[in-house]
Amino acid sequence: MYEKTGATKIELTPICVYKINTFAILCFCEMLEMEKLSGEYEMTKVLFFLDLPDNSTYPDTFKLYFKRRY
Repeated sequence: MYEKTGATKIELTPICVYKINTFAILCFCEMLEMEKLSGEYEMTKVLFFLDLPDNSTYPDTFKLYFKRRY
């Protein structure tokens, strides 16, 4: 999680297993501690939103994932 978000301490809650091409698991991740991202990874910044952004990679899929509030 650090490479993508800067999270150094997380809590994962499994939600479900799914299959598109291969099996994978969907988890809810709560970030408990974060640090500034290192320049050695591809991510340059982390943004926080109150709602899902309009320009996400798979907007319809993410809307389904976040339809239920935890």
